[in-house]
Amino acid sequence: MPILPITRRCRRERGGEALYYAPPRVRTADQDQARQTFLKGAACIPGGLDACAGYHVRLLRDLQELHGFRTSAAAWAAPVRLIPLLFAAFSAAMLGLAAGAVWMLPTMALQRPLPALALVAGALLALAIRSWVRPAGRVAAALAAAATVLAAVYVDVLTAAARIAGSMGMGLLDALRSAGLAMLLSLAQLAARPADIVFALAGALLAAWIAGRRPRKAS
Repeated sequence: MPILPITRRCRRERGGEALYYAPPRVRTADQDQARQTFLKGAACIPGGLDACAGYHVRLLRDLQELHGFRTSAAAWAAPVRLIPLLFAAFSAAMLGLAAGAVWMLPTMALQRPLPALALVAGALLALAIRSWVRPAGRVAAALAAAATVLAAVYVDVLTAAARIAGSMGMGLLDALRSAGLAMLLSLAQLAARPADIVFALAGALLAAWIAGRRPRKAS
């Protein structure tokens, strides 16, 4: 039914304003029948309409609480994947430090640097990382190369600390504690030769190559 305008004139103003009204909405027979069907169904439930309303309100509230406080799986995906990678990096670093400490033993016994041992250290670190830390692949190759470089740097730091301990007449641990990491790194950088850098890089490349290849299956 169309909406009919009503024009009301104001006493103080010359113009008028239009008011619109709509007739009351008449329910159809289908709507009345649906409402009666709902009322009859609700009457069979203990508590009637109030029980139905309370049930629906409680159900919607529970759904809103679940969706409001439940953390999605995508938010946990990145941290869960990052934990194994961090553990693998920590394990590779510990293996690199251990290799550097073992590398230090023949260096101190012979009283001269042994840069060629970087190849041996790189190969052993690659096998250890590929077998125990991370499966063969790009990540294992990167971890093996980084562990080899760390072993080379650590043996140079220990060598610098041993020289300080020999010249000052103190123990190796006292020299490490007194000199500090920054001073030991500076001394190791000053004492580094081109052959040391070349062998360290060669050992890192060898470690990456071995750790990136999958072991052959025994036939």
